[in-house]
Amino acid sequence: MEAITTLKHINQIVDPVIKKLVFNRIQYLGGFIKGKIPKNAFFITTKTGKKIPKILLPNRNGDPVPVLKVRSRVILGNAVQIKSEGNKYVNPRNNHHVLIYEDL
Repeated sequence: MEAITTLKHINQIVDPVIKKLVFNRIQYLGGFIKGKIPKNAFFITTKTGKKIPKILLPNRNGDPVPVLKVRSRVILGNAVQIKSEGNKYVNPRNNHHVLIYEDL
């Protein structure tokens, strides 16, 4: 959750319920500041360094469960499929360090 810093990152969240909770939390804190999410929007750090999550979902019993991670979806226009079977793709523009092994 700490990697989410802009509206673009929020729009990439897959779960619509969590996305709505994130928007509501930001609105509660006064909205975006110069296009960025306010500091400590998702976690509040205590004096001892412990992080207390502020986005909570209810479980079956209604007890709050903290949201620590979210799934995000990024659409890549030039992704190349690695293998014909499966759902594995690579973004060729960001692979600037590559090791090639030859099996002898």
